[in-house]
Amino acid sequence: MENTDILNPSPRRLFPASRERSPKQKLLSLISAVFQFYSSNPVKKKFRRNRNFQGAFEFTSRSTGANKLLLVVAGHKPGLWPLIFPRIHRFLPCGWDVCLCVPGVHSPELAHQAQLFNWSILKTEANQLAIAQNLAIREHLSASFIVKIDEDIFLTDGSLDGLEKAFSQCAETTPFVPGIVAPLINVNGFSSRIILEKLWRLEEFEKRFGCCRQSCTDTPVWQSPEAAKFLWEITMPLDETAARFLNSTPTFIPCPLRFSIGCLAIQRAFWEEMDGFTAAPPGSLGVEEIDLIAHCAVVSRPIMVARHLLVGHAGFGPQMQIMEPWLLAQKNLRLDDPI
Repeated sequence: MENTDILNPSPRRLFPASRERSPKQKLLSLISAVFQFYSSNPVKKKFRRNRNFQGAFEFTSRSTGANKLLLVVAGHKPGLWPLIFPRIHRFLPCGWDVCLCVPGVHSPELAHQAQLFNWSILKTEANQLAIAQNLAIREHLSASFIVKIDEDIFLTDGSLDGLEKAFSQCAETTPFVPGIVAPLINVNGFSSRIILEKLWRLEEFEKRFGCCRQSCTDTPVWQSPEAAKFLWEITMPLDETAARFLNSTPTFIPCPLRFSIGCLAIQRAFWEEMDGFTAAPPGSLGVEEIDLIAHCAVVSRPIMVARHLLVGHAGFGPQMQIMEPWLLAQKNLRLDDPI
């Protein structure tokens, strides 16, 4: 006789009568959630919602209610502000709000700059980059599209509008739906090799500095001030090179590794899905960067680099003792933009 129990198992065998979990099961689930770093575990999501928006802050709003927002994380490189801030003012398209995010720094000069350019400013008591950005985005309720830059990023004409268009262009021309879009950044462990290839200078670079690996830190671009200076020299004048790239066909390449997020574009909906950028302990760097890129991989929404957009990056920390005075001496980077 045929065993119908095998073909048609009773509901009781599949679903125990009691669904109540024991204290031990609950504890094991909680421990599992803590260690599921890159999953969407509901316990972890609740924890993120609480942690990523905590702490005292002061917000001076000059928002126009725009649906596009430029966040500028600032407070530690005042020597570069005469180069960076006029570029933001000059190259900001109509219909954008700007907010300076100042984590853990008291700077009357930044408050003055924000007032001068009619930008908002958000200051947090704790030196936590991610929380300052999360709070700034939360306070700009109308912003559905966000570009974040660090205070050492040199915007170029068309870069902000280009990043906004890039999401639809990328989805139409590649097999990917992007989570983040970034421009080419001259001093960057991933995009520098692309720039060297586009400008036919890769062989020269490698003869001087060794293999130009595409890596976040295991590359001369991260380590050597002279390598950073070389990348600046070949992209100078920056605005002319950026205009030449911008006039080419929009193309995109996925980044399969950790990307230094000095400049990125993100849609508010995607930021909300991940419950904000990951808060790190005060003074810690790189945590939100690692988690952001991990999240992109988990949900199959990769970071995509736009090969037709170019911005400048002053350099990484160990390079700045040499790079800052060198950049300040470059007259073609200085925009004396009257207010």
